[in-house]
Amino acid sequence: MAEGSEVSETSLPAQVASAVALQLIPWRAIQRFESETYGEGYIDLHVGDDIVPLLTPPGEDDAQWMYGRNGTHTGWFPAKFVEESRESFR
Repeated sequence: MAEGSEVSETSLPAQVASAVALQLIPWRAIQRFESETYGEGYIDLHVGDDIVPLLTPPGEDDAQWMYGRNGTHTGWFPAKFVEESRESFR
């Protein structure tokens, strides 16, 4: 490994474990989000949609957005527009 390019031994495994854990928890959209005003890379949410979160950024400011899948669409959406669901995925 080149000098100055050290990577924490736990950083990647911890990120992968976190992403896998997110995918096992059912989430549901609780508010409508229209992605068209934000452009490419964002997805629409409709109340009641089943959401599979794939990534939540680590920083507090970035935690306002989540990256995930809604049906066949994958992209960013506001974290406050979804919540964990006690029901399993439909």
